[in-house]
Amino acid sequence: MSRGRRYPDVAGLPQTGPSRELGDALHEVYLRIRCLPPPDAFHSAAREDCVEDYRVVIRGRMIAIENDRLQISTAFDVILIVWLMIIFGVFGLIAPRNPVSLIGIASRSVALSLAMFVIFSLSHPCFIAFSSADMHATLAGMTTAAP
Repeated sequence: MSRGRRYPDVAGLPQTGPSRELGDALHEVYLRIRCLPPPDAFHSAAREDCVEDYRVVIRGRMIAIENDRLQISTAFDVILIVWLMIIFGVFGLIAPRNPVSLIGIASRSVALSLAMFVIFSLSHPCFIAFSSADMHATLAGMTTAAP
């Protein structure tokens, strides 16, 4: 620790999911920013910018925490895919051999594929997996004593 700064110890923090210690540290920063009395308009605007930056960080943290868990189970995906394969296989076997039925089956399969993609994308708002390893390394570097 240097000059009164206190950084959280990241050695025992979980690698995935929320950390109560980091959440409390973020909340403490927010409270300290809010308690600062601004002497003039410039400092008041700077404080409001810090509060807005805090809100952006909290939104990003919540998205990362929510994306840590899968919303749709793998078993559901497998059952749905097998069921759709059976249905389209049966449609393909009993449909008359003409271009109209081929176009109908193809358009239905594309529509169902797009519907499955929409369901997946709604359950995962971000396609990027956020790793907390960089944050842990940064905080670990901040807690080591400077030479």
